[in-house]
Amino acid sequence: MTTRYRTAALIYCLAICGYLRADIVDYPLTSDCTQTSCPPLRISQFNPALGSLDSISLSLAATFSGAVTYRNSSGTPGLFDIQFYDQLLLPSVLINTQTTTIDVSGEVFPDSSAIAQYTRQSTSDSLLSGNFQPYIGTGILNIQGFSGATFEAEDHDPNLSGPLLSGPSTDYTLNVDYSYSPSVLPEPSFLLLTAGLLGVLMVLALRKTIAKLPG
Repeated sequence: MTTRYRTAALIYCLAICGYLRADIVDYPLTSDCTQTSCPPLRISQFNPALGSLDSISLSLAATFSGAVTYRNSSGTPGLFDIQFYDQLLLPSVLINTQTTTIDVSGEVFPDSSAIAQYTRQSTSDSLLSGNFQPYIGTGILNIQGFSGATFEAEDHDPNLSGPLLSGPSTDYTLNVDYSYSPSVLPEPSFLLLTAGLLGVLMVLALRKTIAKLPG
């Protein structure tokens, strides 16, 4: 094989190998939950025309927040104790944040109010495996979330009025990554370009061989 043929073969191999690289389609989605049931997230399915789906990665980030207000209209201070619970569930994609309980205690002075505010961020990652069929297509996949953020008043002095709840609310972002191997077959235009390049190199090699012939 001449050097020119080797060069052409190398160029063709590198071009084809470029189509075998892994690629990712990324879908970041955001939802706000002001009740137990969150608005569904609408995720675009993986288009099989892009190639073969290898894996689905999920990344969940949630922010839980809320506030509780106690009012003291008496002449003596009052104590309160309240617990905040939070969790976000996305059962259809088997991902959720870790359940957390935080206890908050405080004192309300006479003729005043006190607010116990709560804000917490939580993240969770998951790699789906097994049946990808529900995620493959050209339509939309609805992902339903459920918020488990609640308040529970443990104890407070009788001279306190409340609690007055604000929230809780849950804001979250779900990032969906489709990792796939693109189709092996190149585009027709790419094939024509490669064939033309090989043809030119073959003609040049043939001319060189004819020029070396005696006579």
